[in-house]
Amino acid sequence: AIEADPSVCPDAPEASAPTHLLMLLYANLKRGLGWHRDDGPADGATLAPVVSVSLGATCDFKLKHGQRDEEVVVALESGDAILFGGPARHVM
Repeated sequence: AIEADPSVCPDAPEASAPTHLLMLLYANLKRGLGWHRDDGPADGATLAPVVSVSLGATCDFKLKHGQRDEEVVVALESGDAILFGGPARHVM
């Protein structure tokens, strides 16, 4: 099991260990993922954190909470990781 490090976010609930690990390989930047939420049956319905690790080519990772919200763009390089949890668990 993955253990949460309380020093990273001391205000996080104790039961906030990540439930999923996504490993994404970006090999061809001409094609990307469209806006979506990871809310399928296998994705879980809780607000527990998810770890996403990016591998391969550098890419712009875009996220937003809702269709009409302003997007946030984060440049990810190979080996970068993002932790989604709480209200951000189901961002687009």
